[in-house]
Amino acid sequence: MNSNELLSLSVDLDKLQQNVHAKTKPVTVDGSNTESKKTEINRRVKDLMASGKITLAEANTFGQELSRIEAQETAFKNNDGKLDTNESLTLAIELEKLSTALDRYQPSSAANPPGIDQRQQEVEKLITDALYSGKLNSQQVMDLKQEFDRIASLESTFRMDGSLSDTETLTLARDLDSLKAKIELYGGTPSLQSISQRIADAKKRLNASEGAGRLNPAAAQELRTQLDRIDARNRYFMQDGRLDENEATTLAGDFDSFRINFDRAVTPLPDISSTRKQLEGRIAEALGSGRLRAEDANALKADLARINGLEATFKSSEGGLSDQATIALSKEYDAVAARIDKSLPPLPDIAAKEKTIQSRIEEASRTGAITEDNRRDFNHEFDRIKDVENAFRSSDNGLSDWEVMTVARDLDRLDAEISRTLTKPVKVDTTGGAADTRGHWAEQYIALLQKRGTIGGFPDGTFKPNDYITRAQFAAIATRALNLPPAGRPANFKDVPAKYWGANAISQVSDAGLVTGFPDGSFRPEDKITRAQALVILAKALQNPNADTAGLGRYKDGNTVPTWALPSVAKAANANIIVSYPDSESIKPNELATRADVAALTYQTMSNLGEKLPAIRVGLEASGK
Repeated sequence: MNSNELLSLSVDLDKLQQNVHAKTKPVTVDGSNTESKKTEINRRVKDLMASGKITLAEANTFGQELSRIEAQETAFKNNDGKLDTNESLTLAIELEKLSTALDRYQPSSAANPPGIDQRQQEVEKLITDALYSGKLNSQQVMDLKQEFDRIASLESTFRMDGSLSDTETLTLARDLDSLKAKIELYGGTPSLQSISQRIADAKKRLNASEGAGRLNPAAAQELRTQLDRIDARNRYFMQDGRLDENEATTLAGDFDSFRINFDRAVTPLPDISSTRKQLEGRIAEALGSGRLRAEDANALKADLARINGLEATFKSSEGGLSDQATIALSKEYDAVAARIDKSLPPLPDIAAKEKTIQSRIEEASRTGAITEDNRRDFNHEFDRIKDVENAFRSSDNGLSDWEVMTVARDLDRLDAEISRTLTKPVKVDTTGGAADTRGHWAEQYIALLQKRGTIGGFPDGTFKPNDYITRAQFAAIATRALNLPPAGRPANFKDVPAKYWGANAISQVSDAGLVTGFPDGSFRPEDKITRAQALVILAKALQNPNADTAGLGRYKDGNTVPTWALPSVAKAANANIIVSYPDSESIKPNELATRADVAALTYQTMSNLGEKLPAIRVGLEASGK
């Protein structure tokens, strides 16, 4: 039951006791004070109305009964203006009956209402205990005392008429309950604790914070000196075996000062819960923007799960997280943050891209390399991209990784469109090419390389552009395309015998450092080669290559490049030798390379190395060349 229910029950029990007493005691009436009894009954009816214990109809009934008794008294006095003994006794009995009827709602005793005194004592003790226990600071104790004194003053005002009405009792009870709730809100129900114990606990907390690196030694020593002064003052006050209220208040102020100084000196504990959520958000955003590969994201998520499990272990074994445990977990999260930074390529510099594109448009327009319609279309697209960027910035005064990558990809597409417009189409003579390459997307690449003798077909006159190519076949093409010198010695691979058709070519690419074998000493010449493997070999032949992996951001699947191939594929991307058909914005690193793929990739590599070759743009849109 709550406090109001207990008070109501107490009042009802007192009423029951009063009624039992009224039923069993001899009825004695005093007819000498009729007027005072009528006044008392009138007051009681009003109090019962105010407290809601009787309705208006019930109050009217009591009023009518009192008016009847008064009319009877008037009739008695009509004879000689006085009441004889029998008339006085009759009126007294009538008034006593009416008073007894009122006792059903409220006892007529003027004693202290039950519960108020006890509540005052309980609240006063809680405030005193709070002062001595240190659960509340000195200012809070002062506020509570002022509120308690206010309630005591209000009670004195209520008792000026000699008693408390039900309304007044309930008002005091509510105020005392509110004050008690405030004490519990400040610091719970205090448990008494000696000053010495509080000092010992403070020193223990101080040592723990210093040991965890949250307090520097100088600050820790100053705080210990302050605790020693509090300890000395406590011993002085306790010479008579007790603390009076003034002494307890002084020590409470000392502890308030210590807490303030401690809070100022100690480094706040890291919020590991917020850190974990932030890292989870970074991983999700980097994965969604294409800057983080799925396998790297899964590894980082596994790290976060491991640290979360470690936190649960700390909590179960220690009943919570100590300062040392919290700091240890924070360091683990810092290590994950560092791994995220290491895994992410730098974000594209969109401001630099925008400046470059604007310069290209202005220069091309000035020199007449593009038409006025071209200039208008390019500027319109540039403005659209800027509007998207501004909309991103207005939402949170910045750009997220995903937003940067989105804007960068749009700028790269515009830059590629400008390049396409500026590049005059070249008509390549494909006569004499293999019949099965006519109309093929790589027809021009294949025809030119065949004319130069860089790549050959099959005895039946076909080229088979969509067939996959082996490692040995690719080695043979690379030796001719890159003009590699003869090998100084035979290839040292256990699965490449001297009489193997591609042994010399494999020896040449091996001597040139373009290919290596496998850990078991094999070359696996008949294995099909992937696009990533082909790009790794060709990238090694590039001069002054740029290995910045940010260049992979312009490709939709740049985050799928295997880790071992990242630097080489980045070099190929930055050198604009990647050809991908029909989707020029993809690398497709893990797909097997076709003979057509190898012809196109080799052609662009030769062009990059200075070979005088016609510009062919099929499958090159994403490179911006």
